[in-house]
Amino acid sequence: QIIDAENYVWETNVGFFHNTLKMNTQGEYTSDVNVRKAIAYAMNYEAMKEAQDVSITLLPGPTSANFLGYVDGLDYPPYDLDKAKEYLAQSAWPDGGFSLDYVYVTEFPREEIPGLILLEGLAELNIELNMVPMLWPDMVASCATPETGPDIINIYTLPAYLDPDAHLYNQYHSAQWGSFNSCSFYHNERVDELLDEARVLGDMDQRLEMYAEAQTLISEDQPAVWMYTEDSGIALNSCVKGYLFSPMYPITVLFQDLWMDEC
Repeated sequence: QIIDAENYVWETNVGFFHNTLKMNTQGEYTSDVNVRKAIAYAMNYEAMKEAQDVSITLLPGPTSANFLGYVDGLDYPPYDLDKAKEYLAQSAWPDGGFSLDYVYVTEFPREEIPGLILLEGLAELNIELNMVPMLWPDMVASCATPETGPDIINIYTLPAYLDPDAHLYNQYHSAQWGSFNSCSFYHNERVDELLDEARVLGDMDQRLEMYAEAQTLISEDQPAVWMYTEDSGIALNSCVKGYLFSPMYPITVLFQDLWMDEC
């Protein structure tokens, strides 16, 4: 294995490549926050760590712990089928008896695996999960309207720049409906207000307070199942110089920064 090879250096880092199961908050069943909470509690997160073909770091909420504006201590659902049943019991379908579609990229096991794990958990709640593979362009098209949006869709997001605005606005502001980033079709008026105000302020402390409140409300509403960020592993010959990991480019090597010294 190259990780143990002589004259090679191995690095593992955590980036900002978020994997999220977005739930259609305007859907027939997933419009009920209790159903959404039940789904989140039915996901076996630790099993996913073992099943994925890459190393992952589980998300503690809407934002990864290494990203600017992360809020510690949010009430985030762990895997707990008893709690899942408690929340389902508070919904209009206390005994389940309905089915949901889970949409993921065709022939992409990394997105298929979470669905299969969730399928097992939801079966314990008498909820059937239909595995629906799609080509990526078709997935994007399905997110155009709440009516065409899937019940649950596996989406990767990566902030364009290091600011909470880049991570939260495009996913959770209702003006962003129609994009794959916002395929949960989430709408909370207070969250909209906070995201609008925070993006035009110059006082970072004040902005972070607003983003903390927004994330607290988002967590309470559970528009998504927050899954993981992929860990970035890279091996370089020790003669390769200049490599510096950037969480903004977690699956990319910026070769223009590298040079070789006596290779």
